[in-house]
Amino acid sequence: MTESCVQPVSGGPDPETLQQRVAAIPYWYHKIELPGGVVTPGWAPVNRDAYRVPSDLSGKTVLDVGAWDGFWTFEALRRGASRVLAIDDFSDLLGTLENREQGWETFDLCREALGFDEARCQRREMSVYDVTPQGVGRFDIVFFFGTLYHLRHPLLALDRLAEVCEGEVYLESAILD
Repeated sequence: MTESCVQPVSGGPDPETLQQRVAAIPYWYHKIELPGGVVTPGWAPVNRDAYRVPSDLSGKTVLDVGAWDGFWTFEALRRGASRVLAIDDFSDLLGTLENREQGWETFDLCREALGFDEARCQRREMSVYDVTPQGVGRFDIVFFFGTLYHLRHPLLALDRLAEVCEGEVYLESAILD
């Protein structure tokens, strides 16, 4: 899947206004291509193909854990997912944010610019430890990227995600030798 798959949303903000809104936000983690050639200034993911997420997610439901700006949420929707729930608790602010107010600001800006409605592209501030089938439902696919190494109880988190996953869990983490 190429980055040129993003189609401008009719009625969305003009590229100049969108670029100004993106530039007004002090920190971006994800590099997300928005309509009109606007790209957020984040750096992750370095190589999205390395995650081996299928190019066709038609009709799949996805849980994106640790979504932050929402790169993988929006990528799942671009690849045809029927619904994505993005969760994050923003307890680890990567040493870059002075307050939690920014939490979903980047996500919401991208969701608006890309034209995804809130029914199909949901977000919720919550801990991975609070994920239950009763609380969030069940999903075909779970994305768990760049989050495991932030957790005090990583195996508990994996247990919680296994309870809500009907298919595959895609996990990415980091190690230090």
